[in-house]
Amino acid sequence: MKVSILTSVYNKGPWLARWFDAVCNQTFKDLEIVVVDNASTDNCPQIIAEYAAKDKRIKVVTLKVNKGPTGGLNAAMNHATGDYWTIADADDFIDANYVQVLYDAIVNGNADMSMCVNDVFFPDGRTEHKPWPPKGRHVIEGDKAKLLPCQLLDELNDKYFGFHMPEMGAEWNKMFKRSIVEEWSISYNENLWIWCDFDFYLQYVWHAKKVVYTTDTVYHFYQSENSATRATKFNISKLLYVIDALDSIEKQLKGREFKELTNAFLKFCFLRIRDVCNELYFRKQDISQSDYDKVSERLFHSNPIQKLFNANDLSFLTAKERIYLKWVKKGNLKGAVLFERVCGALSRRINKYFLKR
Repeated sequence: MKVSILTSVYNKGPWLARWFDAVCNQTFKDLEIVVVDNASTDNCPQIIAEYAAKDKRIKVVTLKVNKGPTGGLNAAMNHATGDYWTIADADDFIDANYVQVLYDAIVNGNADMSMCVNDVFFPDGRTEHKPWPPKGRHVIEGDKAKLLPCQLLDELNDKYFGFHMPEMGAEWNKMFKRSIVEEWSISYNENLWIWCDFDFYLQYVWHAKKVVYTTDTVYHFYQSENSATRATKFNISKLLYVIDALDSIEKQLKGREFKELTNAFLKFCFLRIRDVCNELYFRKQDISQSDYDKVSERLFHSNPIQKLFNANDLSFLTAKERIYLKWVKKGNLKGAVLFERVCGALSRRINKYFLKR
């Protein structure tokens, strides 16, 4: 078996038939399709059974208790037998040549991982194309490969390889080797509920000596408003999930630090702490005092944030970001947020003035 396509399904009934049609009709035929029913309560079990009866390549794993986004994918990997694996979320869409594109890139390039481009489509029918590198295949290997974790943490920066790589931390749009996963016991952290895919690929790229990045747009990500990272309804748990993810990433970096990686991680921490602080400030009236204190305590005493506070070199931050951080370090969220808003308002006025001229 050459390639396993993996997915974990929880209440994806409206999109699941479309997903099966796309996966089962891939131009690359030497496939194993591993589908985990993560204790769905809608019509997913019936749809899965219907397609499994028609296509013998489909391997069904049924969980009686929902194990979250990470537990379901770990179950899929435990049952996958292909030499190469790729993950496709059950509400997303892939082109007919998706597997072939990734397989050709990883095999012909003798690589440890291949990546393709994705676009984003929304429930209202809109499609968004992110800025990508020049067309073609980009090979990262040798001394450059050690910078892969930096690019993963700082994906919109082009200083590492000459281009930025959006969605590098996502679980989809990639193909990786089963041998590397098994040799290094790589798995999803089942204690995480946010950025679990990011955490997984950070484990993986430590051991990737060569990556082929192809700009073929063959994966189409469905932008659901109910995902753990993008849900519009406020949930205090989301702020704690962010801190959990930072703690997990920080533990992976121990013993592997070098300047570029440390700075990339601290920049990543700053962006996340800014998100949490802004939420705490703007949502304070919606948060109980006990919940507010819980998040603040976790945030200001976490190892990653303490590293950021104690860093001697903050050159990786802009002047505005450094001032914002000083306010936060003093515990003055109001001062930090108001400073940022004033800077934003001034920037908009200046841009508007010059556009008129």
